[in-house]
Amino acid sequence: MTTSTSNNGIHAKPINLKYPLQTRFLSINGLLPVSGPGSACLADSNRPSSAIVCYSGSGKTEVAYKVYDTSATISDLRAIQEKLQALQVELLDLLDDEEKLVPETTVQDIVARARAIQSDAAKNNIFLFRWRQDEAAGGSVGLTELFSGRARREESQSGVVIVGGLTVSQLLVGSDDYKAALSGWSKGTKISTYSLGAKHLLYFSEANLSAAIAAKLDGTLDELSKKLSPTQEIALRAYAAIGRAQENQGSFSAVAQKVIPLQEYQETRPVEQVFYSTLTDAETLLEALEDR
Repeated sequence: MTTSTSNNGIHAKPINLKYPLQTRFLSINGLLPVSGPGSACLADSNRPSSAIVCYSGSGKTEVAYKVYDTSATISDLRAIQEKLQALQVELLDLLDDEEKLVPETTVQDIVARARAIQSDAAKNNIFLFRWRQDEAAGGSVGLTELFSGRARREESQSGVVIVGGLTVSQLLVGSDDYKAALSGWSKGTKISTYSLGAKHLLYFSEANLSAAIAAKLDGTLDELSKKLSPTQEIALRAYAAIGRAQENQGSFSAVAQKVIPLQEYQETRPVEQVFYSTLTDAETLLEALEDR
């Protein structure tokens, strides 16, 4: 969720030809599955940070997990959803104004409410993540980013996952017992090596908003901004700003990480709804671990 990687080193032939091969990972939301300096991990710059598989420091296979606790209830999550959907309705009303004479006070109200949604989520340790069914939707720059599903709406859908009580869990492979922990499964079995869970979870689609905009405006996505009045564009940009914040929004204060044996975790794991997981092929993971 908003990560970037890059790779350089001996193959890139930097000025210092003896400088080692390095990969740099950035995870803006702080969910990089690396505990800190000294962590030994399997990683690839062509894959997202959630694909990183690290060794445990004890030599035994363990699970590291963090719980971002919250006092928010499912009703609090519904309140945020209702506020987001209310903004969608108002934006559609603005687009219905054929004269494009949108009062400045209306735009100011929308901008203020958009900022309030972001603030409420952060104060209550609620996380807002944007999901996409497909990553190849058209439209990628400026205002049109929010409505990028329009060009291929028959193949793409997007929405928001609102999370309260986020749980982040990561498998730490033990160099001493990884064969016993990871072998014995049938060929093709995949093991969860990283997951995100929630105490409370609420999701909804924004397909209606994108489809409605597509029906009201002719032309391509790149022509969208040209068809809007300045006040309409300000209002849409305010909502688009929430869309960007939803990718990484919340109070990401550092929390303590617990590390316990794999079997103990399976017996006492936190009560959660898992909404994201990286599944790693057991056979090829074992091959990579044995190639030492």
